[in-house]
Amino acid sequence: MTNDRTYCLVPDCDGRRGICKCACHKRCGDCGELLSIGHRDGEADARGNGGAVNILYADKGLEVYERGKPIVEVALCYPRIDDERITTIEIGLSDVRAADSIRVIYDFERDGWSVLQASIFEWSTNDPICDADWQEVAFVQAWAREVK
Repeated sequence: MTNDRTYCLVPDCDGRRGICKCACHKRCGDCGELLSIGHRDGEADARGNGGAVNILYADKGLEVYERGKPIVEVALCYPRIDDERITTIEIGLSDVRAADSIRVIYDFERDGWSVLQASIFEWSTNDPICDADWQEVAFVQAWAREVK
């Protein structure tokens, strides 16, 4: 038995359905909308992340959780299933200290995370493409730090 419960994320639906391991692909039995995962207070998930999880957003294969300040977890849920799912996460900084954004995408062929960075930040007003020239600047192998 798992610690996960499914919750419908539609504000007007009060559907609560059973226990599952992954609700990314399931729909609410009451309204038909996609379900997401919520963990019970104080219990750990499969990766050892303990405590309550607040679901902030879930749609098109993207799930965002508040793991407790200051951590926000972003999960790409089965990004290869169809063309409607989100495959790339862009992370930016809004602060007095300027920093360019990065993009993170999972590379299934190399089995790891590819980190991309742009090199062009200004375009002429008549540029129809505005290509930022996103290029890989780092690669993080999946499970590279797993203790055996």
